Parts: sequence; structure tokens; C-alpha cells
Amino acid sequence: MMGDSAEYIENAKLEEHLCICDNQKFELESAVALYDGSNDVRWYYIGCLCTNCSLIGVFVDWKCEGGNATEFLARI
Repeated sequence: MMGDSAEYIENAKLEEHLCICDNQKFELESAVALYDGSNDVRWYYIGCLCTNCSLIGVFVDWKCEGGNATEFLARI
């Protein structure tokens, strides 16, 4: 679970995901894009690395008014 996802797991529709090499295991990383000239979060990204073939990609991203990036990422 990442961030506050535990609060929403009961209503989530969980899906399995496969890499193009048919692997199901990934290492995940969080990142943010900031508003120009500030430290405020504008977009949130979850990237993934396949543990089998090392393919890297952005798994999902969304607009996120997370406030201060340092504080936001510390909660994840």
C-alpha cells in the first residue's frame, strides 16, 4: 500500500498487471512534478521497474494538489 491507499482498499477494484516479458513483480517509485517556481505538487507519478527484464515505465499519473512536495513525499 502506498500513501493513503489503505483507507480506500475496501472499494478498490484490484487488477493484475504483467510486463511485456510476462513478469508480475515490479519495484515501484513515487515522483512528483511541481508548479513552476514553487515546491508545490502539481502531478503525482508512480513508476515501475520490472524485476525480470528491467523495463522501466510510468505505471500511472494523475493531477494532485498535494501541497509541499517534501511533506507529501514523506507521507508515501
